[in-house]
Amino acid sequence: MTASKKKSVLLKIAKYFGITFVVILGLLFLLPIIFADTIKEQIKKTANEKLSAELNYSDVSVSFFHHFPSLTLTLSDLNLNGSAPYKNEKFITAKEISFGINVASLVFSKTVKIDQIYLSDSFINVKVNANGEANYNIYKSSSQASNPKDTTETALKLERIEILNSKIIYDDQSTKVHFDALGFNYKGKGNLDKAVFDLYSVAKIEKLNIIYEGEPYLMNKKVDADLITKVNVNSLSFFFQQNNLKINQLLVDFKGKFDFLKDGYNMDFVIKSTNSHLNDVFTAFPPKYVTWLSKTELKGNTNLLLTLKGDYIASQKIAPDLNLDVKIDSGFVNYNKSAFPVSNLYLDIKTKVPSLNPDLVIVDARNLSLNINKDYLKSKFHVQGVNRPDINGEFKAQIDLEKLMKALGIPNVELKGNLAGDIKTNGKFDTKNRLFPVTKGSIDLENGYLKTPYYPNPITNITIKSKIENNKGTFDDLKVSLKPTQFTFEGKPVFVEADLSNFDDLTYDIKAKGELDVNKIYKVFSQKGLDLDGFVKADLVLKGKQSDAEKGNYSKLHNKGTLELRNIGITSEYLPKKFIIKEGIFKINQDKMSFNNFLAAYGQSDFRMNGYLQNVFNYATTNTGVLRGSFKVTAKYINIDEFMSSTPANTSVTQTKTETPAPTEAKQTGVIIIPSNLNLQLIANAQKVYFDKLILQNATGNLNMNKGKLSMQNTGFNLIGCNVVMNANYQAVTTQKANFDYNIKASDFDIKRAYNEIEVFRKMASAAEKAQGIVSLDYQLKGRLNGNMEPVYPSLTGGGTLSVKDVKVRGLKMFNAVSKETSSEAMKNPDLSKVDIKTTIKNNIMTVDRFKFKFAGFRPRIEGTTSLDGKLNLKMRLGLPPLGIFGIPLTVTGTQDNPKIKVGRKSQDLEETKDTEE
Repeated sequence: MTASKKKSVLLKIAKYFGITFVVILGLLFLLPIIFADTIKEQIKKTANEKLSAELNYSDVSVSFFHHFPSLTLTLSDLNLNGSAPYKNEKFITAKEISFGINVASLVFSKTVKIDQIYLSDSFINVKVNANGEANYNIYKSSSQASNPKDTTETALKLERIEILNSKIIYDDQSTKVHFDALGFNYKGKGNLDKAVFDLYSVAKIEKLNIIYEGEPYLMNKKVDADLITKVNVNSLSFFFQQNNLKINQLLVDFKGKFDFLKDGYNMDFVIKSTNSHLNDVFTAFPPKYVTWLSKTELKGNTNLLLTLKGDYIASQKIAPDLNLDVKIDSGFVNYNKSAFPVSNLYLDIKTKVPSLNPDLVIVDARNLSLNINKDYLKSKFHVQGVNRPDINGEFKAQIDLEKLMKALGIPNVELKGNLAGDIKTNGKFDTKNRLFPVTKGSIDLENGYLKTPYYPNPITNITIKSKIENNKGTFDDLKVSLKPTQFTFEGKPVFVEADLSNFDDLTYDIKAKGELDVNKIYKVFSQKGLDLDGFVKADLVLKGKQSDAEKGNYSKLHNKGTLELRNIGITSEYLPKKFIIKEGIFKINQDKMSFNNFLAAYGQSDFRMNGYLQNVFNYATTNTGVLRGSFKVTAKYINIDEFMSSTPANTSVTQTKTETPAPTEAKQTGVIIIPSNLNLQLIANAQKVYFDKLILQNATGNLNMNKGKLSMQNTGFNLIGCNVVMNANYQAVTTQKANFDYNIKASDFDIKRAYNEIEVFRKMASAAEKAQGIVSLDYQLKGRLNGNMEPVYPSLTGGGTLSVKDVKVRGLKMFNAVSKETSSEAMKNPDLSKVDIKTTIKNNIMTVDRFKFKFAGFRPRIEGTTSLDGKLNLKMRLGLPPLGIFGIPLTVTGTQDNPKIKVGRKSQDLEETKDTEE
């Protein structure tokens, strides 16, 4: 072939290739334009049919060149909301999301197939509330999706997923798990259109943060993952077959299964790291360890195994089982090139938490040991349960704590001293059944020293010589010896020596001497919230037996000494505020603790007390000991409201499934609770007492507290010039219910002044606004109080006499109605003088005995009933002038605010309300 012919052939080939390339290039431009409307319409239609959440985007484009060579539909500025109850919050936002379209399906099929998804610069915000309701359930079920009338459909048959430069936040309030994945990049491949397929994934995370119950576990960790996951679309199951993770330098193998259930999850995870270097393990620790790691030499091999298996259904309180095994062999730790490194570090701990319930935890520490030169620490223990643990353990140590602290690099705390210990224990600790593990051993500390960053001065010269022995496994065989225990703080030594035995009938021999500034010692241990300069000074010798104190065998006791307290706060489950001992010197002689000019405060109240207490040691060391005593209390001011229990009412509230919080009921403050282990007699005198907006002057009385009951005899006070004398009994049944009974005598009570100065009187006797005069009361009443210390009306029973003297009534609606019915103007504003009104109360009804009075020539007679909620059923005879021989019979019904007057004698009885709790 000649050169010219060859040239001609090459030109033809080039021409054909050029035409083909131009045609293909043209098709790449034209096909998206030709099918753009079809593709957009099908995407929009599919979104409406398949998604239950709101979807928005700013622009749509179709191109081969966005993710060449794939034909992709791209949605710009995508916003996809979540499912209920998060329909108004963003679930996914993205700068772009592209869907790869199968070109053959576009040309030859009525079904447009999407086989690729590309997501870039996105934010995926996953939320699960406390009830386990998530925002990702956006895909409609087959029953929810509407069936299109035509046969044209869009099908998801994914083969590739790519996520670039994205951010994921997962916040699950039901499990208290939160994690952030920043700089998230992901590529996944597989036949995703099949019901069961393998998904091959490569993921990189620049920063991973994992937080559980508010505690950071991983922060700013870099993760590389190579994963193979088997996915079952029909059952929403994920099988993690081969998953290699790298968290900073730590290699982790992750396998397992995760199923979505109707209202929770089923999981079976196995996470392990085998034969890893100890240094690599610490690179995956929280950030506070990173600085420590940079200065620490670490050697040794580690094996980690974590499993999580079972259902998690928050609404049914079902949780999976957690197991964690940690093993360290031949460990070596040397912080900051210490001259005394830790060597031969061995750790073998297996932990089980069935149903994620900490009360069922099992810790099996088969080996925890280390050496610092010739010093050693060896321990092993097995603990099952928390409330009544079964314990089997051994501890042996001969170690210099200063060397240990420096080798481990424990920051901010200086701890010194020579620790020697040898102790074995085996058995159950059960206070209810009085069981204590069989135990024998000793723990000694010499030349101890402790300094923390919370206070500039250390605790020095710490010496502890302790022995413990129990051969039978019971409280009565337990023996504890402290001979001696002492330390020096702020230049003042504290010395304690004790022998304790038979904790069922405690036999004690205690010597204590020293001074202690409580506020400063609390600061050493960073106890916040204490604003007192508490001070304790003791010089005590206590020797005896608990049963002798209980039985009053004081000759067998040898208790002497003094205890001085200043500005000490005491808390109690019975009191909502702290009781503060401002100043007090106790003198102890046998079972009696006497005190003079004992100053105390509680909230706004102040007290000065003189007297004595008995059985103090038994009361302080047992739950059954009864504190007995007698003392006189004087006070300038007492606020009784501050003594009320703050326990909330036990009411059930139905939670809704929306994010809108359910309205809460008004909380009850709780009744005043008298501790059942007090037997005290008090003679009280207070210049001013405040209770429920009442101000009582010159309050005096004899109070007895015994077995949770408060009795008051000849208790008196002055209220707005009225002298009141009262005897009463009070006892709380629960924190929201109390029983009471009392009788009260009040003389010369000024109605007008009471209305102006007492709020509760204005509420209960609103008709007294335009009345004036003097009344006296002699009444007995018993019943029940609710959680707001208010009377429960149906529970009230009692009776008494209200004596009226020189009372002028103005504008009372009942007398106005009588005046209108009888056409007697004088009845509107009667003046009453020397009238005794006797009443009884039962089942929410007050029965008014017949009484008479006269004014302006009229001689009214009234009797009948009224309910405590204001209903009336009174019978009245209006005797006419001059002598009342002739009269008009009337009935008064309706309410106090709207009385109804009729001439006649017949009326319907009021309905009783019985106390349902009786």
